[in-house]
Amino acid sequence: MQSSQKTEVLDRLRAGSERILAASPVISAEGAALDRQAVKECRYLMRLLALRKRSRAELWDALAAREVPGPVRAEALARIERAGLIDDAAFATEWVQQRRRDKRLADRELARELRGRGVAEADITHALREAEEPETEYERARELVRKRLPGGAAPRGNERKNLLRRLEAQLMRRGFSREITTSAILSELK
Repeated sequence: MQSSQKTEVLDRLRAGSERILAASPVISAEGAALDRQAVKECRYLMRLLALRKRSRAELWDALAAREVPGPVRAEALARIERAGLIDDAAFATEWVQQRRRDKRLADRELARELRGRGVAEADITHALREAEEPETEYERARELVRKRLPGGAAPRGNERKNLLRRLEAQLMRRGFSREITTSAILSELK
């Protein structure tokens, strides 16, 4: 390569690097510190997400509990979102499926739990509608009653009243309406 060609190549490289530097913001010491803190908090959030899915609000609260400053919290969550690790709609749907299957909860109680986890109403409504529901709330309530009934002869007198009261309290705590609770108990205690 001749010296004129070398000079021309060096000039083009210099011009290209100047364009790149002009296009990218200059990172101050303050910006670099924010970046380091955000990376540290992203690692913490990923450890939390490795245990189970969480809503955006839960992650925000976890960072607040660690007393992470607001700008760092926002940056860490933004990075986690850009990576596709936060999806409140998917979280809500999975939550509903799991809690219906394992805890046999009514939709009213599931909605209350999701609200407590900071999930938006639209995502809650969608999850309750879209989550696989092989059985109705009435069927879930009847199954819970069946599990709690003693084997053998049907209870009588005070024993029956106490059993009815306990069954009703259990179903109401799980979010079933009074109508479903009464109907499920009476259908199983024929």
